[in-house]
Amino acid sequence: MRAAHRRSAARALRLLSLAACAACAAPAATPPAAPPRAIALLEAASQGYATLQHIADSLTTVADAATGEASQSAARTIADRIAPLRGEFEDVTVSMSTRELEQTRSLWMRLALSHAALEELYRSALMLSADPAATPDEVRDLAEQLAGALELARASSRMAADQLQAPAPAPSPAIASFRS
Repeated sequence: MRAAHRRSAARALRLLSLAACAACAAPAATPPAAPPRAIALLEAASQGYATLQHIADSLTTVADAATGEASQSAARTIADRIAPLRGEFEDVTVSMSTRELEQTRSLWMRLALSHAALEELYRSALMLSADPAATPDEVRDLAEQLAGALELARASSRMAADQLQAPAPAPSPAIASFRS
């Protein structure tokens, strides 16, 4: 009877060790990771640019018969809509790691240029909103320039977010060559 007890204990010990090995070999079920902060900020910025671009597009059709007061008001609207976007470039840059900045270098440069343009357009909109002699043509020109800068910013931020979400390419295996 004692031999049967030893066999069942040995069998239980083998089963227990097999179960432990199987548990260690199976990948742990982990919830999908949230996207990095930089990706979330880039996507949010892209949507903000698209929204403002629709507004800029609608302002390109300002009637020629509009008064200086209406032009000033339209310019003030442009400045007010640009204002919330002014710090987004810095937020995105700060949220990115060095690897992410290097991975998206050309797109980051495009974002830098588009934000520099947004800063200039913001200043122009403020000056135009304070000018009682502002004309609809000036507002239209400002809106067209804004639409162009926003298109560049929107496309660049969207492409950068997509590029950061793509899996990093695997390093190519080094092939050793021997010279005789």
